Amino acid sequence: MSRLLALSVLASAALLLAGCNPAAPPPANNDAAALVNEAEPAAPPHLADTAPLPAGGLSEWLVGTWSFEKECASDFVVHYNADGSVDNSGDVGTWKVADGKITETITERGDLGGEAAQKVNPPEVRSFAVERIDQNHGVVTSPFNGKKVPILRC
Repeated sequence: MSRLLALSVLASAALLLAGCNPAAPPPANNDAAALVNEAEPAAPPHLADTAPLPAGGLSEWLVGTWSFEKECASDFVVHYNADGSVDNSGDVGTWKVADGKITETITERGDLGGEAAQKVNPPEVRSFAVERIDQNHGVVTSPFNGKKVPILRC
């Protein structure tokens, strides 16, 4: 359906421009895809999603599972739950957002070797900036080295 609409728009534009420019010969293979202007690059997919922030702002937007990698099949994910709990790759505790910063208070640390989680006493508090790119992409500033790290909703 969207391809038909695109072809219809292209045909209308061609008719409007026909009086200004000499007619170009049709593509030799009659392939409608050849009518697309290849000089204009396609917008990156994440820019097409311009949904506004939810009513709850960054806090509501962040609820869910996020990957620090380019894909979701990763061991480095964070789960921000609506109840304020967080599991950041085995670091467990609470989270909140204020003034564009996430603050995680880690109270338990899991061992990647599969052993039981250990209490963190006193709790580890880390804050870092978060920026929303679109509904499924963002950037956080690492509290460890200050580098900007892309995040992907899974």
